Amino acid sequence: MDQPPPLDPDPLPFTRPARGVSGNVAVAYADGVTALLQISPGREGIHVKGYSPTSVDPITLSSIPLESDLGDVALAFRESRPLRAFQMPDGVVRSHFDARFAAWRAVAFLFFAMLAVVGFVFFPDPTWGGLIGGVSAILAALSLGARRKQLRAMTYALVTDEGSYPFDRLLDDRPLGRRAEKSVQQVKEAYGALVSDVVYRIEYPALFDPSTPTTKAFTSALIEWDNNQAHLSGSELSTLAGRIGLAFDAAKAHAETVGMTHLPEHTRERAERAAKALRVATSKSTGAAERKTAMGRATAILEDLMLHYLPRPREVLSLVEGRRPLALPGRRSVEAEARA
Repeated sequence: MDQPPPLDPDPLPFTRPARGVSGNVAVAYADGVTALLQISPGREGIHVKGYSPTSVDPITLSSIPLESDLGDVALAFRESRPLRAFQMPDGVVRSHFDARFAAWRAVAFLFFAMLAVVGFVFFPDPTWGGLIGGVSAILAALSLGARRKQLRAMTYALVTDEGSYPFDRLLDDRPLGRRAEKSVQQVKEAYGALVSDVVYRIEYPALFDPSTPTTKAFTSALIEWDNNQAHLSGSELSTLAGRIGLAFDAAKAHAETVGMTHLPEHTRERAERAAKALRVATSKSTGAAERKTAMGRATAILEDLMLHYLPRPREVLSLVEGRRPLALPGRRSVEAEARA
């Protein structure tokens, strides 16, 4: 039978409010277990029906507080530390019990039960007969329980329109890794476009200052990606890619909120004049002579300001000519700090 195509689920941050999550959610835990939680927000709380390969029966959690986040729900379901969560497609959970285990258990029970009867009823020595019968009766009872073997014989699968996915295949690495790479590449391209926009860099300098907490978090996440990409699994790449995207959005939003107030107060007026001159220099309607004059004025101001997170005069000339930036602003500073 052909295998269904790998699922391509959306990563979910554990900080997301649980009332904003519904449907099937796969959670990978630190002990290697992947569980599936069916989450249903209600008026009075969060209802969860969960399936785990460590439990024969589904586990139901009722009335989890509405103010809980997804991480709280994952911890309430299992004591192990949750690592990653993904929104899975609609589908139903089916259980499969290995018939070979049922046959083994029946044979074992019958054998020990018959041995117990022989010991209690037919064995000539009452002492030895009682001992054999008692031990056999205990073994017969244990063969009916055999919980660990029962867990190994029981498997769960999420059945969707695409096919049946056993829990150990829910988080297939291939599509997760490819999707993560595409997501990070889009962030890098968006950031690179802002790096190349010299006017933007002056007007919103916090995005390029590695001492800004939001920018440091973003740049550090990018460095972590570049340094560890080859060694991470697809699900780990997906989680890191999600963190990079959120960090970039946060850093950009902060920079655009504070604007030039991020600059030392005594430099803001000159920085505004530099940005205005560069706007003239980069306008398509500006003549060659006026462009040269405006560019000279802007680079002179930037040379005088000498703020490490603003573009240097030589870099301005290079970017205006259409060349790509050689490195991300602040990257070298963050890398040096990480090595220290």
